[in-house]
Parts: sequence; C-alpha cells; structure tokens
Amino acid sequence: MKKQINRNNIWTEAFVNQLVYCGIKNVCLSPGSRNTPLTLAFAKQKKIKKFIILDERSSAFFALGLAKQTGKPTAIVTTSGTAIAELYPAILEAFNTKTPMIICTADRPPELHNCGTNQTVNQQNIYSPNIKYFIDAGLPELTTGKINFLKQTAVKLYNLSAYKSPGPVHINFPFRKPLEPSAITDTIETSKINEFLSHRNFLSVNSKTSTINKKIFNTIIKNEKGIIYCGGGTTDKIFTKLLIQLSMKLNYPIVADGTSSIRFGKFNKTNIISNASAFLSSKKFNLKFSPELILQFGYAPTSNVLLEFFKNTKSKKIAVNKLGELHDPSRTTEKIIKTEPVNFLKEFLSTIDAEKIKFTNNKRWLKIFQNAEKISESVKQNFLQKADFPFEGKVITELLKSLPNKANLIIANSTPVRDFDLFTAPSNKKINLIFNRGVSGIDGIISTAAGVSASSKTPTFLVTGDLSFFHDLNGLHTVVNNSLNLNIVLINNNGGGIFRMMPVSNTLKHKYFNKYFITPHNIDFAFAIKAFGGNYFKIKSWNELDKQLSGTAKLRGLNIFEIFSDSEKSFKIRKSYKEMIIKAIDKLTDEY
Repeated sequence: MKKQINRNNIWTEAFVNQLVYCGIKNVCLSPGSRNTPLTLAFAKQKKIKKFIILDERSSAFFALGLAKQTGKPTAIVTTSGTAIAELYPAILEAFNTKTPMIICTADRPPELHNCGTNQTVNQQNIYSPNIKYFIDAGLPELTTGKINFLKQTAVKLYNLSAYKSPGPVHINFPFRKPLEPSAITDTIETSKINEFLSHRNFLSVNSKTSTINKKIFNTIIKNEKGIIYCGGGTTDKIFTKLLIQLSMKLNYPIVADGTSSIRFGKFNKTNIISNASAFLSSKKFNLKFSPELILQFGYAPTSNVLLEFFKNTKSKKIAVNKLGELHDPSRTTEKIIKTEPVNFLKEFLSTIDAEKIKFTNNKRWLKIFQNAEKISESVKQNFLQKADFPFEGKVITELLKSLPNKANLIIANSTPVRDFDLFTAPSNKKINLIFNRGVSGIDGIISTAAGVSASSKTPTFLVTGDLSFFHDLNGLHTVVNNSLNLNIVLINNNGGGIFRMMPVSNTLKHKYFNKYFITPHNIDFAFAIKAFGGNYFKIKSWNELDKQLSGTAKLRGLNIFEIFSDSEKSFKIRKSYKEMIIKAIDKLTDEY
C-alpha cells in the first residue's frame, strides 16, 4: 500500500524518533517558517516535553538551565537567518561549562544562498570554534542509506554531547518548500515509511579514563604543606565524601570556592575553608604560609584574591578533571590528570590504605588554616550582624537563612557571585547551586533560572543585579508563558556597580566614570514586571526581606523582590570588611 507524504516531515520525524530513543526528554522551540518540519516532528513526539519560547536567545539560555539541572542534553529548534545567531551567547556558556545541548537549525536550500534571498545567511559551522561538533544534514532524501545515516548522526550528536565530549553540538537542516505535511512531495510504500520512522540501536558509551601513576602519588604525599582547592563544577555527593576523606588523611585544608557547593550539606566541615578569598588578602599570611603543593579540582577561582594567590605562589600545582583541561589563568599548573575525580580519589585513598601511610607531621599546617578560617568567620559574622540595610553582601546571607532545604539557587555574575563567594558560610542545608561561570556573561540569567525551575520539583531562587535583570527581561515572559515558579531577588544599584571594584574607578574623573562605566539606567522595573504578569515586592528592611522570603513557600508563579542599594556605599563597606580581616589575620600570623 502506498501513501502520499511530505519528505521534509518524514526526514525530521526519523531524526527526532532516534533522538528520543537515545534519551532526549526536553526541547525548546521558537516559532518560524523554515523550521516547520522540525517543529512538527518534535510536537508529535509524546515522550518529549516541549517548551515554546518566543525569543531565541531566551530559549537557548532556558535550554542551558534545563541541561545544567538534568545533566542530559536539551534540544533547541530555530528557524533560519538571524534567529540562529541569538543562540550564540548560551552556546558560548555551554561550550565552556561542558553543558550538553543539541542545536537544530533550519536553513534555506543551497540554490537560495548567495543570491539575495531573504532571511538567508551562511549557517555552515557558524558557531565554530565554540561548538563540539557540527554537521549539515543535507537535503532530505528518502532512501534507506540516507535515513540510516541521519539516524546515526542523531546518535553521534547525543553521544558526543552527553558523554564523549560534553557540550553543545549543532546540526543544520536545509529544507526546500513545501514545508507543511499536507503538501505532497512523494508517494511511497507504507512499509517503507514505518522502516524510516523506526529507531536503530547505534548507541554506545565509552567512559574509559586514565589513572594516576606512582610518580604523581609520591609527589603529593611527600609535600606536607598542601592545599586542596575545590572550584565550581564539583557537586557530586560521592566526590564530596571522598574529598573530605582525603583531606583528613593528608591534613590538607580544602579551600572551597563559593561556586563549588561543598560549603553546603550535612558532612564534616572541619577542614573546609570558606574565607580564603578574604584572609589570603593578608600579605603577611601569604608570605609566611605559602603551600608546597596545590591539588585542584573544578574550575578556576571566582575571586581576584585567589587568582592572584594562584599566580604568585611558588607551589607545585596538580589539577584533576575528567577532560584534562587547564583551569588556571596563571598557567602555572604543572600537571593535569585526565580522569574522573571520583576515580582519582578512590584510587588515591586505597593506595594510602594499602601502603599504611600515616601523615602526622603536617597537623600544625592544617591547624594554621583552621585558625585563620575561625578568626575570619568570627569577624565576618560580627560585621554582617551590624551591617545596615541594604548592604549588598548581606542580602545573599539573609536569603540563605530563608531558603528551604534542597532549594535551587542561581547566582548571577558580576557583583552577586563575588559577594556569594566572599560572605557565605558553611551550612548543613543542602543547596543546589547553579552558575553561568563558563564565560561569566550577564545575559540570559533569568531564562537559565527558568530552565532550572522547569526541570525541578523544588523551589528555585535567583539572585541578580539590575543590569543582568535588564539584559534578560524577555526571560520573564518565558517564566510566565510556561507557568513556572521562580523567585528572584533583584539587587538594584542602578548600573554597573562592579566597576567600583576595578582600577578604572581610581583613574577616571567622576563624570567620566559614572557616564561610561556605571551607566545608570534609571528604569522602574516594577512596571515591566507587572506587564509580564509577575508579582512585585519592594523590600525596605532586613525584617521585611526575611518575612517575604520566608513566605515564598506559599507563593506561585513569578515573584520579584527588589532591593535598592547604593553601590558606592557597598564598595566602601566591603573595603572596610577586608581591612578588618587583614588586621585580624596579620595578628594571627605574628603569633606563629
């Protein structure tokens, strides 16, 4: 029996069916004409959750949040032309954080290129060099060979993105008109259609990793004055447990970056140092207690203090990560071990136990860092207790008090992430932290948070500055249009307050600095929030902030809590805080 079909639609359905078999669960779709076959193929698939997002840039960041939360690739569909360029900021972030995404772009056929056709650009590997893999699907051909090749391509895209080379991958689909299913292009046997639309079992996962050698093992154990640095990208429960065990064995302090999640959860925090970005500002301490070795897990530090510490210390540096990548802007890391961190820790601990090695000489070294942490934490808590509303650094610590256990917390870049690193203390609460620290852009953060919320049953909170909020206003529509629950703490200091922490603030006259760097926008966000259908709350005191945040469990939908702050005053307060820390740590150093 023969059936009349549209070849574009059979082609895309074969591709989507194979992706579903591989494990795709979510797709973000933006409206367009040329992507009609792709859109309908995903729409027909009952096993995929569809998110319709009008703005392509918001769609890509939403997909990023979904993938960060689930750990699985999210598919993105766009039409041709400038729409595909809107995806690029999120692709840059995904590429640098190894976040899996499968980008599916529609395109004009070859004969419409280079002749002035409307909405036509060169889409061939347009995201290079910030994409893990690119392929052009070619025009649809309804042959067994071509269909099988397309299915194999779907498997390759999924396998690369999810396992072999985590990150974004791109497939470009050129289509000739007609694009709609009702427009007939071919008549073929029903049995052939069924064959085309069935999935194939091509999927295989290679997860082999290298192991440590004896030389590396000996290098670590012979250096008594060591530090374990734990950066972003380290959130696994087993990893945390094993890392603490290693710290206990070696008597090495764990310097925990704010982006690492290791400050949160019910486990032994005796060796965890959360105030290093404060007390390492002391030149006396750095000079007297320089480590012999730094063992690094995760991404580079958030704070400039730690970045400078990495750059200036003469210690040996060994990094451990799955892909064997350099996460050290100072380029002073001597050895990178390409392996799963959990495998490294298991092997290292078993070797220590097998050889019955005891580490007793470096307990004094660990105690020094524990004392510095204790003193810094005491200074910090006293300081925050006295901080007047609305000091920006205290906003985040007040939020953490009100967060429910297992909540999702997204921290925007620029000032909020630095304050988070500087002021948050270890807590027994389990918090799921999400950051866009791959390229640290200020765009797309609302949409990313929306993607996290869409893939989680626990409450989701975002802390953002006003410029990041402004850059992703369309993300508010993404939240409301998809009936999501998201709570946003908006710290509004009317411009780029981060520049007050940079040298340019000391080298320019006030009028130039304010006009070209602080760039006050003077936007009344309350009107925009209400226009998008969000709930708006203006916060005027610490008590009101605590009260409103404590009541979020009863709230649904989009809720924004705006706090107006003065970036100049907050800068001076941070400066005085660091001066207090340095004074206390210098005194501790003199006592040794």
